[in-house]
Amino acid sequence: MFDKRVSALYDKALQDEIELHFISDGQIINSRISAAEKFHFGISLGLAKYYSDAISDNVKRALEQNYSEVSGQLKHSMVIKTLGILMANQILL
Repeated sequence: MFDKRVSALYDKALQDEIELHFISDGQIINSRISAAEKFHFGISLGLAKYYSDAISDNVKRALEQNYSEVSGQLKHSMVIKTLGILMANQILL
């Protein structure tokens, strides 16, 4: 399980302390679920973890790309400003 809270809730459901309802999957997790339903729940959790990781990786990659683009633009801008200052001071002809 990818989160301790999910694991704790799952354990409580299997001990008949609580009942978890997943409306979108049409699944109810309690102490009376079959092995197939447990397997389905595990697959659903695995897919949720994958989607979460994929989104996190995509956001991280996009932020890194934006940072490198902005950084490159700032360096280019600073070079142009420096050349402009040097030319204005007639240091560079």
